[in-house]
Amino acid sequence: MSRVSCISVTYGPTPEIFSLLESVQRHTGDVHCDMTVVTQPSDEGTMAEEIAQRAPWVRLIALETNIGFGPANNLAVQQVDSEFIAFLNPDVVVTEGWIPPLISALNDSRVFVAAPPLLSIEGRVDEAGQVMFSDGGSDAIGGPQLSFDYQQTMFSRDVDYASAACWLVRRSVFQKLGGFDPVYTPAYFEDSDLAFTAYSQGLVSRLVVDRPIVHAHAEASQSRIDL
Repeated sequence: MSRVSCISVTYGPTPEIFSLLESVQRHTGDVHCDMTVVTQPSDEGTMAEEIAQRAPWVRLIALETNIGFGPANNLAVQQVDSEFIAFLNPDVVVTEGWIPPLISALNDSRVFVAAPPLLSIEGRVDEAGQVMFSDGGSDAIGGPQLSFDYQQTMFSRDVDYASAACWLVRRSVFQKLGGFDPVYTPAYFEDSDLAFTAYSQGLVSRLVVDRPIVHAHAEASQSRIDL
């Protein structure tokens, strides 16, 4: 039986994490799945105590400072031993049968990341992989900048990269590549950087459309965009 360690990182108050945790509990199926949450404090507080009380089945790593998305995920990976790692944003909700198609995609040794399409709460396609441009910018396929109809978007294929709102990777390959580069903290792009590091070594990011998941995506603040 496959073993998957799910990892999610929070920053400050993140009440949506409980919808994610409930969905992981409900939709693991026959896959042996454990859950690790790394909490990081902001000026508004932390989720550590509430998660410990409401979800005692979760492995909790309660940090006293904000070390950033990439380093926090890297830290969690060091504390699990499953063959597969699922990186999950706290604002996603996984759906029934989400894991097996992603594991199947990783049976192809060329695949570093297997990722599902991300749907909005209303059921629209928010992302079916991303396109990376020569200036380092990117757009989500199916999103407002690269809008297509459902049939044009929803087929499994290799993509430039997929955002790490939901990634399934082999732990051994993730570690061999060095994990997320901490140089990007506290901004974005750890995921696209790592996807292209993998690409430089002959590995690919694969969109797997069998079981989309829901992403209650929050827009970045202007200060974060500027950063």
